[in-house]
Amino acid sequence: MKVVCPVCKSILWIDKDTEQVIKVEKHKAKKKASLDDLLGKELKKKELVDETLKAAYDISQKKKAEAKDKFEELISKSPEELDD
Repeated sequence: MKVVCPVCKSILWIDKDTEQVIKVEKHKAKKKASLDDLLGKELKKKELVDETLKAAYDISQKKKAEAKDKFEELISKSPEELDD
């Protein structure tokens, strides 16, 4: 039978008949990231957010320019042209 220790997360193999631990597999601790690794990850996240915001801003500026062009086109037309 296999049991996971709730404290250390090791796997204990237990014999059902004798109820003795016959094998222990130590939980492999997660490697702690260095400060440089964490800083690098945060800088990448910041760059991604900056790129996303710039792309969104560019799209909104393009839509704004298109709307302005359409508005100016409609303003320049005479009322007779608009009825067609």
